[in-house]
Amino acid sequence: MKLRSKSLVLSLALALTLPLSACGKVDPALVGGQADAQATTPAQPVVSPPTTPAEPGEADAKQAAPDPKAGADAVARPDLAAGVTALAARARISQRREVVVDCVWFRGEGATSEGGTSPVTVRIEPNSKAEASVGVIEEYAGGAGEMWRSSSWMAALIASESAGYLLTDHEFLVRTGGHIDGPSAGMLITAAMLAILTDTPVRADTTMSGTVNPDGSAGPVGGLPQKMEGAKAKGKTRFGYPIGTRNTMNAKTGQMVDLEAFGRDLGMEVQEIDDIREAYQFLTGKELPALTLASESDMGLDPDLRQRVKAKLLTWQADLDGRLPGLDQRIQKMSPEVKGYALPIFAQLNKYLNEARNFEKSGLEVAAYNRTLLVAMLFRMCMETVDVLEAMQRGDFAKVEERIQALAAVEGKTKALEMELGVNVRKKTLGGTVNSVSAFAFFNLTRTFMDLGKYHYNRAHEILGLIRANKIPASEDAINMMVADLLKPVGYFAAADAILQAGRESMDFAPEEGASLELDPTKLMKLAKAYGSAASAGIAYFESTIIQATAKSVGASVEQVQGHFQQQDGNYLLAPLLAGVAGHAEHITGGEKPETAMIRLSAGVVAFIQSAGLINKYYSLGYEQQQDGTAVLTQRRALSSQLDLAKRAALAAAGEAKKLLGFIPATARMSFENATAMREGSDDDKLEALNEYWLSAFWSRMVVTLARS
Repeated sequence: MKLRSKSLVLSLALALTLPLSACGKVDPALVGGQADAQATTPAQPVVSPPTTPAEPGEADAKQAAPDPKAGADAVARPDLAAGVTALAARARISQRREVVVDCVWFRGEGATSEGGTSPVTVRIEPNSKAEASVGVIEEYAGGAGEMWRSSSWMAALIASESAGYLLTDHEFLVRTGGHIDGPSAGMLITAAMLAILTDTPVRADTTMSGTVNPDGSAGPVGGLPQKMEGAKAKGKTRFGYPIGTRNTMNAKTGQMVDLEAFGRDLGMEVQEIDDIREAYQFLTGKELPALTLASESDMGLDPDLRQRVKAKLLTWQADLDGRLPGLDQRIQKMSPEVKGYALPIFAQLNKYLNEARNFEKSGLEVAAYNRTLLVAMLFRMCMETVDVLEAMQRGDFAKVEERIQALAAVEGKTKALEMELGVNVRKKTLGGTVNSVSAFAFFNLTRTFMDLGKYHYNRAHEILGLIRANKIPASEDAINMMVADLLKPVGYFAAADAILQAGRESMDFAPEEGASLELDPTKLMKLAKAYGSAASAGIAYFESTIIQATAKSVGASVEQVQGHFQQQDGNYLLAPLLAGVAGHAEHITGGEKPETAMIRLSAGVVAFIQSAGLINKYYSLGYEQQQDGTAVLTQRRALSSQLDLAKRAALAAAGEAKKLLGFIPATARMSFENATAMREGSDDDKLEALNEYWLSAFWSRMVVTLARS
């Protein structure tokens, strides 16, 4: 059993689901043989998923004068009330524009593999609605599909951000003209959309291949030699390929080739593409305005914030120092079956504890705090689950029910957290608003874990009801399934309770920064819908490629493979649920409130980062997990390049925020520090660092977006 640490926002979302997978199969000896007689009826009904989307508000964004109490950086901050040209809202394009580009594709295996091009029309026009609108039209049935749809959503979102627009400012349409190679055309479509938004012609002799990541960097793809041959056959003389893939496999020969030399032999101009800026320049011959990068020292935490993190870290450490020795002693007295469950978690606790201490010694308090939070949460989950397992072993299912109901009381605390965060958002500055959106991630995770726990709790009682009614036999498989479903809410509810404390502490890490801001729920809602929709498209792509392809290759059902990936990767378990919250939040807030937009935006952002991470991890980088739990990346060199580019993108977004507004959001700086710590670890750690850089860039971009009106 392996757990992974993340940032303040992503740590719980990606790590805490994994220990629960250990409960998927329970030794029958733990059941005690009396589940049928001892279990009681559930005290609380399951929460039904939301079905009715909330409607956005009608308020327009307004900028007030700078708040003199906003902090010491106010002196250097530009006066927004006086007007900053660069912050002026971008004028939407006034009429329909479109371009045609030739996307490359690859298909077949070995000697039969081939590449080619298909024309794609990219069209953008004004959007009169508050909803995001990205459409895909196929000329031939099956020519595109979910892969292409996801790629188009990502392209529209990134092109809009790069040009200074909201995704909802325009309608986007992508019309395919034949066979399309899904996400590998993402970089070309993004560059084409950006060319339209900047009213810049594209070169007819040019094409490229590569996915696009949330920070605008290029992701690796396969079949590049065949794609180059296909492009050459259609008259293309210039070809761009994604960074980190210069040395790649020729599918026809099975040999590694140098794409630069391969291109020369074809008589083509070949260029490695780092990101959307280089893709735009390669496609149009024009350059985007130069970026102003923040320095790494700019990304450091100010002394007051660092002291706050340090204080919370010491509090958690003191609590754990008093509790962990007792857990060690208790484990030694456990039965072999229960000990087999607890020992791996205890070993992981000690590993994370040592890593937290090392981070602390290195002056990386944010990473140390995140690791320590994981230790505290895993400790709580371990202790609660062991209590329930021992009760099951005795056949005392009344005790099991008692413990689950006691843990379920966290729901009342969750409502209190919502109220605390809601009060906190009503008096905000620009930076404070961004930091509050980040804080709401903890509330979303708490609610999500509660809903997951209730789902499994009710499913366990459904199985019990079927057994009692003699509708299914009381077989070992049925008992195991019921027990597994009873154990999962124990872990989920315990995790939710631990998250609550982190959520409250996050408010201390969300200082007021920059000019005062009259909260505009309409703009936040637009952003929420845009990111939630993009996340949903990404999830659909992941399922249409990785999940379905895996099911076909191993001869399993799609549902079985989905369950496997949900256990192995917390991203896949939580991203669909959080994307749903981004679209439907009334069941959480009870209607439209200022915090409703923040809840939805926070959920949409995390889901978007998670879904993009899934695509990059499994499709672009070729992630595989070995039997011993170690990770293997078929495109490992590309990951190093992606980390460098993601770091640069985070510094560029922070540099723009500092130049225009005079500050960099604390949340962006904390994510950046965590990425700095995590990128020096294992491949799994590096993937976490990549997500953290993406998140850091997002928080900086968001504060500039909110400043525009």
